Amino acid sequence: MIRYCGLALIGAIAFFLLDGGEKQIARAIAVTAFILLFGAAAFSASGSLGEIKEMLSEGGISEYGSVVLRAVGIAYAGEVTSGICHTLNADSCASGIEIVCRAELFLLVLPSFSRLFSLALSLL
Repeated sequence: MIRYCGLALIGAIAFFLLDGGEKQIARAIAVTAFILLFGAAAFSASGSLGEIKEMLSEGGISEYGSVVLRAVGIAYAGEVTSGICHTLNADSCASGIEIVCRAELFLLVLPSFSRLFSLALSLL
């Protein structure tokens, strides 16, 4: 964890020092530091996802648990990418990513909603 905090501080200090004159380089350093931190965090959390999937399959809810995990991943990746685009003043790209992620989430949960509605209709 100390390495991650150090990397974040180095990126923040470099951004602060270069923000006065070289704004593009400062933004590039900030985004690079963020991507490195995000990659390191994703790598360290990758083992936990397998354990969570295993627990969900043992509980008999693996199908819905998988959908929830994928939805959280899509939402988080979209938020991170949108934040990077906002940092780079590419607001139109950020809006486009947000719309694509919302559509992807809708398409991901659509089969589950379909099953839920058919189950509700069968109970009536």
